Amino acid sequence: MGLDVFDAIALTIHANNDEIISKTTVQKLIYFHTVTIKNLNISNYTHHFYGPFNREVSIALEDMSEFSYIDQNIISGFYETFKYKLTENGIRYAKTAKQRYPKEYETVSNTLRICRDYCKLKPTPLSYAAKAYYILTGTKGGIQRKYAAEDVKTIAEDFDWNISKDDAVTGLNLLQRLDLVTTA
Repeated sequence: MGLDVFDAIALTIHANNDEIISKTTVQKLIYFHTVTIKNLNISNYTHHFYGPFNREVSIALEDMSEFSYIDQNIISGFYETFKYKLTENGIRYAKTAKQRYPKEYETVSNTLRICRDYCKLKPTPLSYAAKAYYILTGTKGGIQRKYAAEDVKTIAEDFDWNISKDDAVTGLNLLQRLDLVTTA
């Protein structure tokens, strides 16, 4: 038995001082966790405008809010940007998950630290990195060779993602820091 989507969300938010801004940020961080944590039981991500998307993660965020594990507040109505904050119940839940999965929590914390240091958890650079990884892994489940930013830019067009070479460089740089890819 491994982590489920609720554990992953709680640990992710807990590792960031019990709050995260942006649904896209949560989606992309959990996406990176599915790559780095082998016993994380979350179904496959699918293509979406903002990069890889998982309906299970989206529903779990809503459920955790509905059952008072997370306070979900809109902080910007223009783009409907959400702030997710663990409640007292959510913190207890996260601490229990942290005790049950200490190695996984260490991986989650490390991923958050790297992403915070690189882009302050802003959704756009996280999205570039997630799109790049999604592109490079495809359906084969692993990166087969070294890739350059131009490769990512070109392949992104097949997904109807408008990624500039600079965007691809941003994404690949974060993936390198996460030790998920080697660039050419």
